[in-house]
Amino acid sequence: MTNDDLKILNTFLMTCHQMQNTGFGKMFSISPTKSYRLQQNTPRLAKFPRKFSHDEWQAFLIPFRKLTLNDDPANFNRVLNILSRAGSRKDQLRIREMKKNLKEAESSPGYGIQMLTEEDGSWVAVNGRETLNKYINSVVFHNNSEVIASGQLAKDMHVFSYGTMYHYVIFTYKQALRVAGAIRLRYGV
Repeated sequence: MTNDDLKILNTFLMTCHQMQNTGFGKMFSISPTKSYRLQQNTPRLAKFPRKFSHDEWQAFLIPFRKLTLNDDPANFNRVLNILSRAGSRKDQLRIREMKKNLKEAESSPGYGIQMLTEEDGSWVAVNGRETLNKYINSVVFHNNSEVIASGQLAKDMHVFSYGTMYHYVIFTYKQALRVAGAIRLRYGV
């Protein structure tokens, strides 16, 4: 592993630590192991142990966003690619399966179930990652006055989109915590 790879892993670990120290992040935990364990994608995954405030949610989204931004050093896919290159064949297979499950969690709140919504007379799948990005880019980090004024945001942010978005975020977060735990145990960082 190169020095640049180690810097990226440390940035990822710091991002996971930041998420864990938010009120929202503290609601969920995992047991770390040296293996790259897969987080199960089940509908029960997004069950909240307690109510959380809007401030806790937004504080969590600041570091979480780093996991999904392509240009950020803590980008989760970049970290998985580094671990795959440095890992055994068994690690590579698990990481490939993990990436597949992460992709599926974008549009499924577990067990392959897909939420649908009617859009212009046809049914389309609700995508948790797209909903999160719309929410972040139109409300949290930026104000998109055209989207807000048009009413499109209110139309897009219905109960199924919120559920799918929360599921995607929690699934990705818990998988990131599992990977961070394995990195700490394997590499002593």
